[in-house]
Amino acid sequence: MLEITLAVSLLIGVVVMGGLISIGNERQRRALEAMNTALNNWAIGDLKIKRESAALDVRTLDPLRWLDERAHRVMGFSPGVRRPLRYSPNPCAIEVSTRTNFLLVFSPVEPRQMRRICRKEDRKDGLLEQPPMLLGKRPGSVTVYELSALMAHPI
Repeated sequence: MLEITLAVSLLIGVVVMGGLISIGNERQRRALEAMNTALNNWAIGDLKIKRESAALDVRTLDPLRWLDERAHRVMGFSPGVRRPLRYSPNPCAIEVSTRTNFLLVFSPVEPRQMRRICRKEDRKDGLLEQPPMLLGKRPGSVTVYELSALMAHPI
């Protein structure tokens, strides 16, 4: 009888210790998850601050050369930006020609939003006061290169 009591108490002790360890591990997991979330939020906020400060420091004496350098950075070759053709305030964009007669559009507007704005249906509905620059007959097939203020090295 004594052996059975000891075995049952030992089993109960092992189960209780396992439960306590599991509770402690769960608390630790939640604490680490909260720390990870806080770190991610801090990193995103820090990146936003860096982007904003980098965007404010943009100073260029020759805008066409600066645009050509940005295009060279993403395209792998210098397209030779020659002159601006059109500027659109809505959506904010500038269309330029190159020495090979290609058209480049530079804009801080997200590509998906730019395509939506440049669709013919939106222009017909009168959503825009003036027609935006066109991304061709098929805006969805236009090659897009994205640069942030940090990646573009604006200075």
